Amino acid sequence: MAAGTTYGGMWDGWYGPSGRGDTVGQKYDMYEVMSSLAGRAVSRVGTPLTPAIIQTLRNEAEVICDSLSVYAHVERSECKPLRAPCLFNIRNDPCEQYNLAGM
Repeated sequence: MAAGTTYGGMWDGWYGPSGRGDTVGQKYDMYEVMSSLAGRAVSRVGTPLTPAIIQTLRNEAEVICDSLSVYAHVERSECKPLRAPCLFNIRNDPCEQYNLAGM
């Protein structure tokens, strides 16, 4: 692994696969979610999961990255946690595009 990178640099500045089916060989299976330990626990507390509810929850939880960040005037900086700490304001920059640690 190269110094200052994660996964050989493959995921530097990026979260990794989104789980939205955009990764080769991966398919999101709502029925696996419903039958998982977490899915069964959610159903036991009064919210039975259905594919429609899961899709609604996924849509509500999705973070859309765009250039309308409050940091749009700041040059985007990558996070290289093995070189230096990274700090992000998740509320204003949910996509972690502007590393504030060096500011």
